[in-house]
Amino acid sequence: MRKAWTGIAVASVATCVVTVAAIDVRDAAARVARSEVQAGVEAGLHEVQAGRYREAKAVLRRAAALAEHGLGPADLDTARVLNALGMVDKYTARYDEGATLYRRALEIAERARPSDPLVVADILHNLGGLEHARERFAEGEPSARRAIEVRAAALGPDHVAVAADRAALAAILAGEGKSDEAESLLVSAIVTFDRAYGPMHVDTAVALNNLAALYQARGELDRAEPLYRRALAMKETLLAADHPDIARTANNLAVLCRRTGRLDEAAALYRRALVIFDRALGPGHPAAIAARANYERLRIVDTHPSR
Repeated sequence: MRKAWTGIAVASVATCVVTVAAIDVRDAAARVARSEVQAGVEAGLHEVQAGRYREAKAVLRRAAALAEHGLGPADLDTARVLNALGMVDKYTARYDEGATLYRRALEIAERARPSDPLVVADILHNLGGLEHARERFAEGEPSARRAIEVRAAALGPDHVAVAADRAALAAILAGEGKSDEAESLLVSAIVTFDRAYGPMHVDTAVALNNLAALYQARGELDRAEPLYRRALAMKETLLAADHPDIARTANNLAVLCRRTGRLDEAAALYRRALVIFDRALGPGHPAAIAARANYERLRIVDTHPSR
């Protein structure tokens, strides 16, 4: 009986050793997968920030496949990858696909334990931005406001990232016609950006562009023009020459120049914007279509009014 008992004990120890070894292998594989996924997200976001959306999508798709297989569909890093892929879809006007990715990422992030409120805030910020991009402003406002609440609770109300959330909300409010609140949020955000980053930063340039657009919509062109020009000069310094954000501000300034009768300058700005939009986003992107329509109107109607 003793020998039998000893034999069982030895077998159990051996089984434990094998089990522990298997767990160690799985844990090591998961650590490698997590490291590769995080590196993929970082590389993909770098491409997004550079305006290279095709390259970003390729990198992030690989990271997403690795995350799903190596970490699981409920892992927080899987949510991060899906959020980044949603950004690419938003910028390339694949709005329904982007919304699906964002909502799935948000569900994962809200259920994750331990949770990360900054990931939740990032996704909410982006959901609001997607609805702004497709001009569904009222649908975007709740996500944008919740992003502010979540991030402010985690970082404090004066953090520069909370200012970025407020600037994003301002763009949505401007689209809804809530001009006064939007202006207040943008002016406050610009002050925070200047204090945190100094006089030259992409977030500042984007906020200046949006504030100029708000003034332009009010008909306050004298206030809008210097902000557009400052935003464009900053983007030209900070971004690659073919970045879509340069085209967005160039297009907006072209609209202003056309309204004030400076047709030659407007035409040159439209052409510049079109070259960038077509190359970076494709001629079928809504921004490219709008810029081309504006340019054709200027070329045919404004410069040849008798046609």
